[in-house]
Order: sequence, then C-alpha cells, then structure tokens
Amino acid sequence: MAEPTLNLTVDDLKKEVAYFLGFGRDSSAWDSEQMATIDSVVRSGLRQVYHPPVVPPLTKPHEWSFMRPMTTMQVFPPQSGTITAAPTYDSASGTSTVVAATGTFYKEMIGLKLKFTTSGNEYPIASWTNSTTVVVTGDASGESVQGWSVDPTVLGFRLPDDFGGLDSDITIQDNQTYYNTIKLTGEARMRALKQATSITSSRPRWAALRPEPPSASGQRWRLLIWPEPDAVYTLQYRYNINLDAPNALPTPDSAYPAGGLPFAELYLESCLAVAEQRIDDTQDVHTKRFHQCLLTAIERDMAQFAQEHFGYNGDGSDWRSSRRGRFGRYGRYGYDDGVVVSYDG
Repeated sequence: MAEPTLNLTVDDLKKEVAYFLGFGRDSSAWDSEQMATIDSVVRSGLRQVYHPPVVPPLTKPHEWSFMRPMTTMQVFPPQSGTITAAPTYDSASGTSTVVAATGTFYKEMIGLKLKFTTSGNEYPIASWTNSTTVVVTGDASGESVQGWSVDPTVLGFRLPDDFGGLDSDITIQDNQTYYNTIKLTGEARMRALKQATSITSSRPRWAALRPEPPSASGQRWRLLIWPEPDAVYTLQYRYNINLDAPNALPTPDSAYPAGGLPFAELYLESCLAVAEQRIDDTQDVHTKRFHQCLLTAIERDMAQFAQEHFGYNGDGSDWRSSRRGRFGRYGRYGYDDGVVVSYDG
C-alpha cells in the first residue's frame, strides 16, 4: 500500500524550511550554504521529534511507540564447520570473504572472531552476508582448506547497531511452557552465576547487557546469556531505537520520517520552530504551534498504544501452593540449579 499523499517527505520539509528562510521552494536555486543551513535545520527538527522536550503539563520525556520496535535475534552454542576454498581478499577494504562448505554463520556473529582450526589464526567478523558467507577483517587469503570455529560464550551476542536499551522482557520464541522469559540481571551477576554452578549449557535463563568500548562507528552493545545455549534459540524483545543519520534524515529525500501521517504536522512545526529559533533568535508562532502539536501527538500515541490489561490481580495463593516444592519455603528467594537467585520480578 502506498503512503498517504497527505504525508510529508523529507524533501517537503526542506522546501517548507527554505520558504520560511526566504530561499524559495525551488531546490535547484539553493546554493551550497543554503542547502547546508536547510539540512542542519531539518536534522534538528527531526531529532526534536524523535526525542521530544518536556513541555507543560508534561513532567517527563515521552518515548514514542514507533521508537520501540519488536525484533528477534538468535543465540547459539559455539559453531564450527569447514571451508573448501581459500578466502578472497579485497585490498581496497582490507577484508576477506569467507565461504563455509559446512556449518552455519549467524548475523549475531558480527564482532566475534572466526578461528581457523589448522593455522590457529583469528579474524574479527566485520559483516554477515548469509548463512554460509561472512566478511572478516584482514587478509585471510593464505588460509588453506581447513575447519573454522566461532565461540560466542566470552564476548556475547551482538545487539542491533541502533540498540538504545531494552523496552521489554526477553522471551524465547518457541512452544515451551516454562522458562520462556529470560530474566535480565547485571553483568557481575552473570559472572557469579558462571562461577557458582557446574551447568555448562542449557536453555537460557538469565541475560545481561554489556557495552562495547566506544569506537569511530559509535557505541555498540552485546547480550550475555546464562546458561550458555545448548541449541539455537530465537529470542524476541522490544528495544529503544537510536536512529542514525541516514534514518534520521532519510535518503533519498523522497523518504518519510518515522511515525507516519499523524506526525506530519508535528515534524513540520518542529523544523519551522528550529528555523525560527536559529535564524530569528526567538520562540514565536512555530515554537508554540510545535508544543501544541507535540502534546496532541503524545495523547494520541498514549491512547493508541496504552495497555488495556495488566495481568492477574489475585493474591497468588494458587501459584504458591502449586510451586511450594520449588520456591515456597524461601519466600522471595529460591535455590535454582544450585545457585541462590532472587525472584523479585
């Protein structure tokens, strides 16, 4: 289905900003300095919508529903396989393409190291192409026909590049009755769990977030799992998205900002408010109009995506009696697989 024609593209926003600034709506007539000014204003206008300010009567920032997408990822035990041809090296990018004859590559392997069995050499996985092809950093063309392995148990599993924090529990996407929800805990707790139990691999029960060191490409995050997966599991969760520049200011200009038609006027007034403040050094008509549109959009977002049912409202007596053999004696704490764990939700 095509986007409603009443919606505004990034190009539409640029033209309206240009008209407000006195540059006219004909983009072919803008010089490089004018284009840079327009681009800067629109970027700020979009950021102001994606991460809105607190305006009365609001008391805290609002997080848009469209900024909290649902996604899936796969976690797995150490993987191995073989190659039957030497990797192909690309000197321009400084990377090598590895094609597996046996074994499976997962996109969550990005950032992990691919180790060749015979040589013992390791190469960071830079990108994932498909289940049989990855690109590694460095010249691996000298690796002969041999085995390969990837071990995710130390570094953890790569979260999306635009990951900005979890917004829901993590669940395992299968038909099991128990332990479909993975509890989130701290990284130090994960280390303690690994040291305090003899379990080496099983169905994942606990998870923790680990930030990677900042780099030129920005901040990235990994997910640590305990116990280490004994099979391939598909996890599902919602997360707060950090839109990068190509998404915050879509390319081509014919693309639409996130949120859809109901947010079109909000984006327009946000961009014009930024132009008003930067060029005229004042908060006037468009700033006031932006605040009005913002409050209306927040009310609509909260009404549309508000939770209708908040779960069971009993005293939990049936649960306690049926589960007493496992947890009941210990109140808020229980012994799980030989490790004392908290069940505080």
